[in-house]
Amino acid sequence: MNFWDFQADKLREVTIRYKDFEWSFSCVINDFNGHGSGSHQSPHYHFQMRQGPRSIIRYNDFHVLFSDDDVREISAEIANPNIKLDWSYGEGMKDMLRPEIIERLLDGGGLTPATEGAGDIEFDHMVVADDGTTMKGEDIYAVIQESNKTGVSIGTLLRKGRIPNAKVTTIFSRGPDGVEQKSRSGRGGKVD
Repeated sequence: MNFWDFQADKLREVTIRYKDFEWSFSCVINDFNGHGSGSHQSPHYHFQMRQGPRSIIRYNDFHVLFSDDDVREISAEIANPNIKLDWSYGEGMKDMLRPEIIERLLDGGGLTPATEGAGDIEFDHMVVADDGTTMKGEDIYAVIQESNKTGVSIGTLLRKGRIPNAKVTTIFSRGPDGVEQKSRSGRGGKVD
């Protein structure tokens, strides 16, 4: 998921996890425009912190004011939705998992692949024989055996052409250990 997603009236939303800690940030258009009294009148976002199932800081308890630079950047995005600004401290899943990044992850690691019900990201590979050709089950079995023996991922071996006359498509999705976005719905800091 993109770090700052534009969804309906949501301007900013992200959840970051480290071990059993989660930090979630959220800003809807109403927060950016300011509402209520005190710090709520200025452009702000909401922050939530959890450790395991326990809330340490709830969305509705913590309002953080945007800096002047943040206000200018978000105002420019609102005025021109075609502006594409990247978060300067990291990328979201949607931006990060471009084909060249997927290739590097499959080749060199970087995320824990989903196996046996765990992992940050799940890779599925679709192998299709070229028109007018066929694939042999022995070739597929040989790739699996090579992966088990060498520790090189099946995806890497497939992309290196271990199955002749075939095209490989890699599909990725969030694995069981991947961070699930913690959304804030409406007033009161309720979490979806």
